[in-house]
Amino acid sequence: MISETYSIEQFVRAVTGKGLHEVISLARSDIYIAEARINGGKGAVQARKQGAGGYAANLKGLVFALENRAQPMGVGLWAFRPILESLVEQGELDPEVLKKLG
Repeated sequence: MISETYSIEQFVRAVTGKGLHEVISLARSDIYIAEARINGGKGAVQARKQGAGGYAANLKGLVFALENRAQPMGVGLWAFRPILESLVEQGELDPEVLKKLG
């Protein structure tokens, strides 16, 4: 788990500069862990209070945007802009997609 505190900013700092497939893989891993923590078991209430659900939802939006090259409904991508810009610089994301995504 990249951010034990469910911080999008911490996730962004950790994955900016990595390749497209690695960003998607790391996001999916954090989604899986965050959702597992809120869906029962010891600490579920605490994880919900700390924002695990919102963290997972935002990361799902990022994964959707990267896989579909489209803006996800209900999720802003502004916080992920450093990741998107890095992927453009690496040639893994078309600059036109960056304009479309925010």
